[in-house]
Amino acid sequence: MIDFLVKWPALLAVAAVILYGCNTSDDPSQGGFISGVQGLGTGAYEKRVREKRDMLESEEERRHRLLEEKRRAQQEHAAQSEAQRAATQQLDQLEASLGQLDRALKQARGAEQADTDTLNRLQSEVDDMSLQRELIKNDPATQDAEKLKRLQALTWRKQRLEEALAEALAN
Repeated sequence: MIDFLVKWPALLAVAAVILYGCNTSDDPSQGGFISGVQGLGTGAYEKRVREKRDMLESEEERRHRLLEEKRRAQQEHAAQSEAQRAATQQLDQLEASLGQLDRALKQARGAEQADTDTLNRLQSEVDDMSLQRELIKNDPATQDAEKLKRLQALTWRKQRLEEALAEALAN
């Protein structure tokens, strides 16, 4: 009987180690052979594979959505860049036209080809339009669409000014 009492703690320790080795887990990388067999038998392994596959599909869908958003953003950026380039070109053309009008007014004034009051009024309008053009060009707060609208109005004003100058020189 004493032998049994002496061997009892040792047997308990061996049994504990054996049972610990049989510790199971749903994660095949965590459990041993018994966990693998149990996972296959209970369907836990298939469930885990299905969860991982679903997570992968979800992440792939997310990746596709992000790629599409990136593509749309790049297209918008390209369109804005093109609009900005076109506006800059229009501003440069307007500047050249206003410069031509300014020179024509100075030439008409020097040759006394038109009424001085009319030429002064036209010169004042050219100066105002040049100032408006600079404001449009250097205004970072105004949206491009609004700048284009203001630029079109200035272009229209320039055309009316050219007509008025031609009429003043004809009289």
